[in-house]
Amino acid sequence: MKKLILRTFALWLPLAVAFSGVFGFSYLATQQNYRQSVNDPQIQMAEDAAASLARDNVPANVVPHGAMPIDIATSLATWVAVYDSTGTPIESNAVLDDALPRLPAGLFNTDNWREQKTWQTPVGFETRVSWQPNPDVRQAVVIVRFEPPYGPAEFVAVGRSMRAVEERITALTYDAAIAWGATSLASFAVIFILLALGWL
Repeated sequence: MKKLILRTFALWLPLAVAFSGVFGFSYLATQQNYRQSVNDPQIQMAEDAAASLARDNVPANVVPHGAMPIDIATSLATWVAVYDSTGTPIESNAVLDDALPRLPAGLFNTDNWREQKTWQTPVGFETRVSWQPNPDVRQAVVIVRFEPPYGPAEFVAVGRSMRAVEERITALTYDAAIAWGATSLASFAVIFILLALGWL
């Protein structure tokens, strides 16, 4: 029996490496698609707002305001904020802890932006980051740097909660782990049976 199990393992191992690679690639591609797609609305909104401000519009005209500000700690809504060159918020339709959202100061220095996460837009440079101001608050934020006609460079940030997409990624991880485990056990069992029957 021990010899049979060892032979089964020897035949199963290359197969396990192959389907693990396929599972891993499929999982990573799907997970990244989930994560990157959460940026899509913010990209369009941030670039449009920056273009409008670069044409001498005013922040109050490009930041949509509703009856109540968006509380980014609880809401899934997309929010917009305009910052000056030092990172001080000028206008926003969002709040965090009853104040305008303040992004990390380093994000307002384009020298700190990673080259792989920096894009050139018609208006200026753009970056996309995950921001976690509180342990239970994670935001997908797109930042565009633009040159207004009246002074130094400013920034538009548009973000929204990552909660919904992170729930999907958690479910994907769970399902992928079950599928990988079931495939591993089934393939091992099939090889074992075929060897026991003398068909391999």
